[in-house]
Amino acid sequence: MSFTAIDRETLTDAQARGSALLDDVHPGWRAELDVDRLDLNAVYDCVLGQLYPREGYLNAVHRLYDLEDVDDWSIHHGFNARVPLDDTWGYYYTPSPVRVRYGFLTALWIADVIGS
Repeated sequence: MSFTAIDRETLTDAQARGSALLDDVHPGWRAELDVDRLDLNAVYDCVLGQLYPREGYLNAVHRLYDLEDVDDWSIHHGFNARVPLDDTWGYYYTPSPVRVRYGFLTALWIADVIGS
């Protein structure tokens, strides 16, 4: 598994969907993010972790959208860079290509916040 142009396009589209969603459900969200600590691979430093610090990432996802499959929804909206059905992912270990995806996705969110 490697990071490809398809990954870049997919993540860019996903981040745009997530940004539009937050514009609707959490106006002013960009001003609440600390881009210096923004890290999509850290549950309390990611976009939702920072916007909903008392609830944490998973509860924030449930707050935004009542659903069973948190991973697919969060990937689709650019809050998660995991590869769907990636059995190698774990809390303490993220495979190298997935770390690259998280880094790219984090950079997209930072560009969105700084560029607005």
